Amino acid sequence: MKQHIKDYLSFTKSERNGILILLSLIIIVLFIPRFFVADKKPEEVSSELYKIEIEKFLKDDRVNESYENKWQEDKSSGRKVSRFNPVVFNPNRLDKDGWVKMGFSPKQADVIIKYRSKGGHFTKKEDFKKLFIIDDEVYRIFEPYITIDEKDRIVDKRFDAVVNKSDLSKYTGSNVYKVEINSADSIELLKIRGIGPTFARRIIKYRDKLGGYSGIAQLAEVYGMDSTRFSSIMDQVIVDTSLVSVININTATLGELRLHPYIDYYMAKAIMDKRIQQGGFKSVEDLKTIALINQNKYRRLKPYLSIR
Repeated sequence: MKQHIKDYLSFTKSERNGILILLSLIIIVLFIPRFFVADKKPEEVSSELYKIEIEKFLKDDRVNESYENKWQEDKSSGRKVSRFNPVVFNPNRLDKDGWVKMGFSPKQADVIIKYRSKGGHFTKKEDFKKLFIIDDEVYRIFEPYITIDEKDRIVDKRFDAVVNKSDLSKYTGSNVYKVEINSADSIELLKIRGIGPTFARRIIKYRDKLGGYSGIAQLAEVYGMDSTRFSSIMDQVIVDTSLVSVININTATLGELRLHPYIDYYMAKAIMDKRIQQGGFKSVEDLKTIALINQNKYRRLKPYLSIR
């Protein structure tokens, strides 16, 4: 046995030389890079240059529009406070100067004026959220000051054109051709000025994910759709909501719920848990009791859900 082990561990001269060379290479690979790193001194960064870069970043228009137009420094306390100064206003009537006085930048005011000139209309306070420059935080600031006249509550068909099949003929006259986006194929979508083959495919792809469009505003969610393109096409389309596919929240599986772009895993899990907890949903409004579904999310989801 000992002889067998001795024979196993014995090496010829050439084998010993090979082992020594291999060990030498391993040592070189492991330790040589450390000498290079040790010899290399870290670069000194000029604090002055750093300050210049920071100032340049803060002057960037994109930062100004997204952050500095929301907040400003209170000189007395040094704290960040809202730079908006809302007064009672009608978003359908206010001019550019009025928007600027309330704290919006001239660029943002132009966006609002352009939205209205293209047919955008406010029939209720929540419509203020349709503007791309208005997030939930800004909306909460202005919501108490928004006033909508009774005559403004008539829906502007150029934006909120939500119709049934029996009414489609009203919007497909010879003057302005309207495309119904829930039934149109890619060829029909190409009739919309501003829509090419790429966007036609994207509109259909997103439509399939949603289960159909419940409103024209959802076209703004299509990948690559900017405010300029959206404004140019929204008076050329209408929506037949009877073509929207709905999800039965009393029978849908977790996987089926997650397929919808408005529902992530956690929301789908919360819906399933709530359904089990109360033995099924009596109405779609029961979803409002779920913490993950706020008013805005519920409003977006409602057209796609049913209990039977």
